[in-house]
Amino acid sequence: MESVPIQTRIYPWVKRASVSEDDMQSSDIQRDGVPMIYPFLGNLAVLFAADLGNRFQILTYEQLPEGMTDKDLFSIAIENLLNNIRFGIIKTGFGGYALIGGGNHEANALCANALWENISDEIGDDLIVAVPARDTVLIAEKSQSAVIEALKERAAEIFAEGNQTLSEVLFQYDRRKKEFATVSGN
Repeated sequence: MESVPIQTRIYPWVKRASVSEDDMQSSDIQRDGVPMIYPFLGNLAVLFAADLGNRFQILTYEQLPEGMTDKDLFSIAIENLLNNIRFGIIKTGFGGYALIGGGNHEANALCANALWENISDEIGDDLIVAVPARDTVLIAEKSQSAVIEALKERAAEIFAEGNQTLSEVLFQYDRRKKEFATVSGN
C-alpha cells in the first residue's frame, strides 16, 4: 500500500461479522494479509479502510504501524470520520429519520458516539436504529412504537433487496449511558 497518512485518511468500515468475537480476539489467528477486525456491536465488526481518493483499501494487520494498537487506530478512525464526513438526518416516509453521510459512511457512523449523542439530543429521545445496508441507517424515537414498527418493515424491505446488506438486528442508543446495545427480541 502506498504511504497513507493515517491521521487523516483512515476510517472505520462497519461490516457483518463473519467470525465470532472470541475468534477475532484469538492470538492463534494467522494475521498475514488478513484485514484488521475490531469487534463492535451485535453481529457487526469494524475493519479499517484507507481512503485512497478513488477507492477504499482495507488495512491488514501487518499495515498497523509499530507501537499502535487496533484500539488506537479505532480512535483515529472515529476522529477522521467526525472531522472529514458531513452527517445529517432527514425525515423519512415511515415517520422516523435516516442518517445521511455521502453514501460511503452511513453505517460507519454507528462507531461515533459523539454523533449519536448529538442526534439523540436533537430528537429528544433514546433511539432505535436499523442498519439494513451499508448506505442506510434508519432511526426511530424509542417512545414511538408505531414508527418503530414502520422502521422494522422498511429495514426488512431494504435487507431483502440484498444490496450491500449488513444487519437485520435493531440497535438502541441510550442517551443516558451514551452507548449502543442490541435490541432483544426484534
